[in-house]
Amino acid sequence: MWTCANASDRGPVTDINDPDVPPTAVQGPKAKIYVVSISGDWVRDMKHVWFANTGIGGIALDIQSSGYSKQRGFALHLMDGTRGTVPCNIAQDSE
Repeated sequence: MWTCANASDRGPVTDINDPDVPPTAVQGPKAKIYVVSISGDWVRDMKHVWFANTGIGGIALDIQSSGYSKQRGFALHLMDGTRGTVPCNIAQDSE
């Protein structure tokens, strides 16, 4: 909303679009174990707030390390919004 209000004050016609990249947050004490199980050991070496391009379940995905405590969290950014249930299905299947 802030972007829309700011653009309207500027005068020119502006198109504002949200990218079709729905994120899925993976948090908690088993977050790293889960993300490693679906994408590989390389996730353990990710620095804080870094992104990595990968693929899971046949779809393009960016993984971001996150979290502000010792306990690392992750955000899975799905590159194909039409496949939005895939990360949830993978999570359920891996339990």
